[in-house]
Amino acid sequence: MKVKVIFAVIISFYLAMLPVSTKAQTECVKIKFEIDGKEIVGEKFKVVIDADGRTIEPKLLKNGFVVPPEVSNWKKIELRFVFGEYDILLNPLTKYHFDGEWLIRVNNPPFQEQTDLPLWKDGKELRLIYHISFYPKNAEGTGRIIPVYK
Repeated sequence: MKVKVIFAVIISFYLAMLPVSTKAQTECVKIKFEIDGKEIVGEKFKVVIDADGRTIEPKLLKNGFVVPPEVSNWKKIELRFVFGEYDILLNPLTKYHFDGEWLIRVNNPPFQEQTDLPLWKDGKELRLIYHISFYPKNAEGTGRIIPVYK
């Protein structure tokens, strides 16, 4: 009988502490990166966040980065993602973009997918297309298409 009571007390204590320990966890954004349909894994990348007049290079992980705690207070956020020859500026972002996973795809010509984008614009040729998909933990995903003309 004493063992059951002790066991119940231990379990109750553990369950009471569970929400506290989950709140203390650091938020991370997981990033998948694809070039022309092929996932790139284990390559180095750089992330620079400019927000409200501050520049931060967050701690990088193997497949993402640690979200700075200040993100929840920022109003105007832009993020630069650099991977090899690719340099993507995401602007504007909100704190809600920093909750979940991102898929960043690069399409180089000849484009494997049908595109509704013009192949020429202002005398410049469409050189690549960035597709960014945001998949938050508790909401519907969104996406952006960023064409690059040179």
